[in-house]
Amino acid sequence: MILFAYLNMPLSVAEMMGGALILITTLSTTIFLGKRYFLYQWGSLVIIVGGVTMVGASSIENNSDESENPAIGIALMLGAMCIQATQMIVEEKLFRNYKLSPLKVIGCEGVFGV
Repeated sequence: MILFAYLNMPLSVAEMMGGALILITTLSTTIFLGKRYFLYQWGSLVIIVGGVTMVGASSIENNSDESENPAIGIALMLGAMCIQATQMIVEEKLFRNYKLSPLKVIGCEGVFGV
């Protein structure tokens, strides 16, 4: 999914949009795991949201290449980041509830990924 996002947006915008993963993961851990964050951490998330919003809006407004469609690229990238955040939350939940070795979990991810 993220590879199709890279095809529809400039790579510089794609790299800057990577900051949205922090926001999505933080919100998801707050909702699903009940994790609490300090006020300064929420303040930093506001700054990240501002930066990601500015980069995304500027890429949509200043689209000069007709082969790229940044709105579709941003939507695909956000969808891929939601999937990544879900994986991180599931792993954290598994590590909390079960005594799993992190190296074994990473090894299983590699085997299933192949």
